[in-house]
Amino acid sequence: MVIVDTTVWIDYLGGTTNPHTSWLNRELTRQRLGLTDLILCEVLQGIRDDRVFTEVQHELPRFQGFMTGGVDLAVASTRNYRSLRKRGITVRKTMDCLIATFCLDGGHSLLHRGQDYDPFRHIPAGRSFIHDIQSADQACFQQEAREQFASCLGRRSSSITTSSQKPLSGWPAIRN
Repeated sequence: MVIVDTTVWIDYLGGTTNPHTSWLNRELTRQRLGLTDLILCEVLQGIRDDRVFTEVQHELPRFQGFMTGGVDLAVASTRNYRSLRKRGITVRKTMDCLIATFCLDGGHSLLHRGQDYDPFRHIPAGRSFIHDIQSADQACFQQEAREQFASCLGRRSSSITTSSQKPLSGWPAIRN
């Protein structure tokens, strides 16, 4: 499962086009995507408009949600933080440490924009948890090329969702 971080949701909801929001827009109906209660909290806290708040509050829970609280996650997160600090690497935000540890412990990938999670690459299991958008984009490009070829031959599969379809009504349009 790919957990989508606050940084990507903020861009997506704000109508910002970048490789991460393009990937999210394309994959919303193709892959299992999730978010944590912490990510939901961060996203909702950043919304000023009451109408948009209500829409997003109803739309985001459609994705698989995960509760992240608890003593076990707190202790594991602290161990990761301390391990990185011993190597001279400081994680800037406790929230990021909790989300990264949740993904590492649960075997989830994390789609994020920015450098906040890069320190976790220094944890042995952390090398593979950061979602590789470049590889994902290449795979999507290859899939879209196959779809276009099949379409030209009149064999387009109706079970495949294209990136031009709006997956969620009421959400801001993504500029492609």
